[in-house]
Amino acid sequence: MKMEKQSYVRIATELGCEAQRVLFLSDNVREVRAAREAGMRALIVERPGNAVVSEEDRKELGAVESLEEVEIR
Repeated sequence: MKMEKQSYVRIATELGCEAQRVLFLSDNVREVRAAREAGMRALIVERPGNAVVSEEDRKELGAVESLEEVEIR
């Protein structure tokens, strides 16, 4: 399930890297939360036509509308 931490742990393992080195972007708040629980950097991507993201989720999880807004360190 994409809404569960273990899914993202498995993804990092299959990529052969530590979870904290993965940047996960999604328009689904629950997916972003699960990825963060697995140790990934994760952001909400807000796009026209998708579910509205609450201000609380935006502040807690971070949100972008474009890849140009993403800082890669």
